[in-house]
Amino acid sequence: MHAWLRSPLARLTWQVPLLVVFILSLVLIPTYNDAVNDIKAEVRSAINEEILGLFEVYREQGVPGLAAAVERRNRISLDESAVYLLTNAKGVRIAGDDIEWPRVVPLRNDRWFDVTDPEGDTLVGKIFILQDNVRLLVAQRSPLKKFRSDLRSRLTLAGTLAFLGSLLLGAWTLGRYRQRLTRIQTTARTILSGNLAQRLQLDGQQDELDELASEFNQAFAEIEKLMDATRHVSSAIAHDMRRPISAIRYRLEELLRRTDLPDDVHEQVALLLEQTDESLNAFAALLRLARLESGSYGPKREPVDLPALLAEVVETYEPVAAANHMQLTADYGAASDSQLLGDWNLLFQGLQNLLDNAIHYGRERIDINLQRQHDHAIITVRDYGPGVEETALPRLFERFYRADSARTTGGSGIGLALVRAIADIHGGRVSASNAHPGFRVTIELPLSAIEASDQ
Repeated sequence: MHAWLRSPLARLTWQVPLLVVFILSLVLIPTYNDAVNDIKAEVRSAINEEILGLFEVYREQGVPGLAAAVERRNRISLDESAVYLLTNAKGVRIAGDDIEWPRVVPLRNDRWFDVTDPEGDTLVGKIFILQDNVRLLVAQRSPLKKFRSDLRSRLTLAGTLAFLGSLLLGAWTLGRYRQRLTRIQTTARTILSGNLAQRLQLDGQQDELDELASEFNQAFAEIEKLMDATRHVSSAIAHDMRRPISAIRYRLEELLRRTDLPDDVHEQVALLLEQTDESLNAFAALLRLARLESGSYGPKREPVDLPALLAEVVETYEPVAAANHMQLTADYGAASDSQLLGDWNLLFQGLQNLLDNAIHYGRERIDINLQRQHDHAIITVRDYGPGVEETALPRLFERFYRADSARTTGGSGIGLALVRAIADIHGGRVSASNAHPGFRVTIELPLSAIEASDQ
């Protein structure tokens, strides 16, 4: 929810309806007031005309003539809303409508009044006190009350519909944009995971998102081009350098077999031979990594029993760990039925690289753990060494990258990159963290492939 509220598109979704209602209020409220005032003015104008006509009669004919005029108008008036009432001083009707004098109407001469009669209608008119306290009431049943009620209902309905309509339109637009942004984000994560051939999908609307996706696609294409060039150069160098280094190794072996060399020279030759083997192993790993990343290596897809795989890895490396004064422990009993479709040899090689690192940089013991979480297998390899700087963790799986603590202890910086490539082609992922104490690498592999195959 917090992330949704921070989204500018989400804020726009509810801000626009509020702005629409605000603008409607600025426009419609003055319109409403103007309409009410116009009706009031028309009603009073009509009443004034009636009053002028009746007063002409009153001046010429007195109260009897006025009574006759009121009766006549009451009978033949085309305006059903008009109200005429002429009474004596006690309020007894002389002429006009057959109604009682409204009690709430003040007895003041030449004064406008605006009251509600017993029937619930609004009476607007004037009162005149004539000779002998004869009272004349001229009024109209104003349509203003009904007009106000109807207009308020319509304005409320219009404002509600405008608010809900703009809100629904904004939510629909936001949903469309979020779907497209989610697709862009998912594809970008796929590209970040190493699939540089993937591209962002264009919707063909030629809007800002399509333009942005097109710009990103151009950037991704350039990155892929540069990465392919780097891989090609590194694999070409590795391939070309293996032959001369192999020749050097052959010569060093010949020297090592000679018995007439001084002891110090013999030790130097043995050291050079060991370093040459490390270089050859690094070149071999680099070529394997290039093949995996380029997709030219098609891994086997056969059932792999992960507990059996770990048991073989442990059996292979227990003597190596013991020779380095370390204890190798494994726990995979809780995931004894974990299987997947994959390449046994590649998975073995990935675990082998992790154990090589753990033996090389760890202390006292190494823990291997296998767990099952829903449809994924979680393999962790932990050593109890000094760990890695936190700033180096995000880059550990880059080829040739080596943390500061490892740069003085040999290695080529390819082992963890190879582990990541092996996890990627099995549909998994790999991560690293400091275990305090020690260093932990976690491989997450999907198990659903074997289940789908069985079906």
